[in-house]
Amino acid sequence: MPVAVMEGPRGKLANRLGLSGNGRGPARARPLMSLDRQQRKLLLALVESGDRPLSFEDIERAGVRGPASRVYELESRGHAIERVYSGGPDGRRLEGVRLSAEERAALSRLDGGALAR
Repeated sequence: MPVAVMEGPRGKLANRLGLSGNGRGPARARPLMSLDRQQRKLLLALVESGDRPLSFEDIERAGVRGPASRVYELESRGHAIERVYSGGPDGRRLEGVRLSAEERAALSRLDGGALAR
């Protein structure tokens, strides 16, 4: 059972710098076409997973190579990705990553074909 959710540092920084829209949510004008195939595949997997966090193993099974690097790349482009942690015997344990609720809503409104290209 997840106990903590943290937004990735790049999403917060991008919001503060005004790089992801109006500062009140995810960017509306991020060009999806500028994403490479692996980044689009990861973004599609995150959208389809809903609010369920995906482990890096889940992401690899979805065909994404280097999932940690791909998550970083999406964050650096302004996508709001959260890390979900749970308590473990030796402290916090990363459960996985997911899109923030606002990001999921914004991307869900797009034509699904834009991500699948």
